[in-house]
Amino acid sequence: MKRLILSLAVTALALLGVSQAAPACTSFAVGGPHPIFGMNFDYARFPMKLLLEDNGNLRTFHLAFERVIQGEHIFVTTGGMNSNGLFYACQELHPQVRTPPPPREGDMPLYLLNTMVGRMKTVAELKAVCAKAHLTQVPDVTCHTLFADKTGAALVVETGTGRNLLTPMTGPYLAMANFASHGMKGQPYQNAQGCGDDRYKVLCAFLEKTSVPFDVDHGLSALELAYNRNPAYPTSCSMVFDPQAAEVFLAFHRDFSKVWKVSLTAGTVETFRGFDTATKHQLGKNGILVSELLDAEATATPPQQ
Repeated sequence: MKRLILSLAVTALALLGVSQAAPACTSFAVGGPHPIFGMNFDYARFPMKLLLEDNGNLRTFHLAFERVIQGEHIFVTTGGMNSNGLFYACQELHPQVRTPPPPREGDMPLYLLNTMVGRMKTVAELKAVCAKAHLTQVPDVTCHTLFADKTGAALVVETGTGRNLLTPMTGPYLAMANFASHGMKGQPYQNAQGCGDDRYKVLCAFLEKTSVPFDVDHGLSALELAYNRNPAYPTSCSMVFDPQAAEVFLAFHRDFSKVWKVSLTAGTVETFRGFDTATKHQLGKNGILVSELLDAEATATPPQQ
């Protein structure tokens, strides 16, 4: 499984590069004594899968989506969290850099940093990697990643000419859309300009006004407000992560009346709220398709009254 997940991550950028530009995805991290993270995955309608990766005692949940290249169906990971509470959300960054400088010796593609969530525990560890390696992009696809952990630390990682661009969380929250986060340092969120700035502003406005303690329900409300209204790239999956409980709460296709829960400890996904029938599934080594999950729920027989 570890080799599979690494292969998926390595392939992800190339797969995205053959598609049309997708102004998609919004994510956030809220700090404090009980951190909460969230991500709206917005993309054209492709099959999605919930995956678990085991690496020793460390287990990582991933959301993956399917692409077809050269006739082969491959699931590409885009966001998730490990059982120690280390979270990542990898999103496209616009404008895209079509012809980045050729890599130099010792350079590392930024997307490889995402795979390290499967074996690291804190943002500080990832930051140490960034201090030693010059991160680069690959041709035709440009990305950036929001990382956060259960200590309340969060960081957006982007690439720059000759140096890495790191944007740490300095206030109560850190949000990311599809424009460069490092340009927002010291700026009010209302000044945001670029791809996804409308969703970014809605999200930040909610995060600023929401009283603490911030919880899972607040996170779901934030993502519901910030869903992608572009019909070509609608919000397909909304995820709220509770790092202390090692749980993930999911709503699919903008239906926030029904919420599922993934337990990294148990390795299961189950109905959590809004369902007539309670169901639970083991994710297993091959994960589970979201379509299979929803079909099983739709055909489940409600209990007799």
